[in-house]
Amino acid sequence: GYEAYDGKSTSNSNGSYGVGFDYPAYYVSWHMAADFANTITQQRNTLNGTNLQECYACSGSGTGVTCSVSVDPYQCNGYRMLTEAEWECAARAGTTAAFWTPNGGGNLPSGYSSTTSTLIDGSDLSLYGWYAGNNNRNGNPYGSKEVAQLLPNDYGLYDMSGNLWEWTQDWYGTYSTGSVTNPTGISSASDRVIRGGYWGSSPNS
Repeated sequence: GYEAYDGKSTSNSNGSYGVGFDYPAYYVSWHMAADFANTITQQRNTLNGTNLQECYACSGSGTGVTCSVSVDPYQCNGYRMLTEAEWECAARAGTTAAFWTPNGGGNLPSGYSSTTSTLIDGSDLSLYGWYAGNNNRNGNPYGSKEVAQLLPNDYGLYDMSGNLWEWTQDWYGTYSTGSVTNPTGISSASDRVIRGGYWGSSPNS
C-alpha cells in the first residue's frame, strides 16, 4: 500500500535511480522486507484457503515497521527471506566459483579493477550483472535497472549479481567452525547480511 521510497530521493544530479513497476524495490529496510514477506503469506492464505505461517513478528506499519524472526527459517512454511547460505546456493546455481557464468562458473582475475568484466573462465560479467563496469556507460542509464534485462543463471534467477543489494535472513557475524547443515549464522548482532552488490559496486562486492 505504499512505495518503498516514500519520503526518499529518487534521483540526483546524475539521473534517476529507477522508478516504475519493472524496477526492483530500493530503500527497503530489513524490517520492511520481513513485513512484506508476511503480507505475501497473508495474501496467499486469503486467495488459496491455505494456513501458511507468518515467519516474522512485526509491529508498526510502512517505513516505520519493526520485525523479528518468530519461526526457524527452515521450519517456517510461509514466505520469508533466504538465509545467507540459501542466497549463495541460489546465486551460484550449482557452481563453486564466485560467479555463476554460462561456462560453469568464474572468478575474478588477479589485478582486477572496478570496471573489469572478463572473468578467468573467459565469461563477460557485464552480460549478467549490473555493477560499476557497465552502469551509466554505453547508453545504460544511471541507477538501478529494470529487472531481467541481462542473462538469468541456471536456476532461472536474474540480477543475483549487482543491480541492488539483497537482504538475507541472517545476522552479520562469524559462522561456527566445521561443517554446518542449513546454517543461519549467529543468533543476534547489530546488522543483517546483504549480498550481491549493486549497480555502482566493484565486482568483488
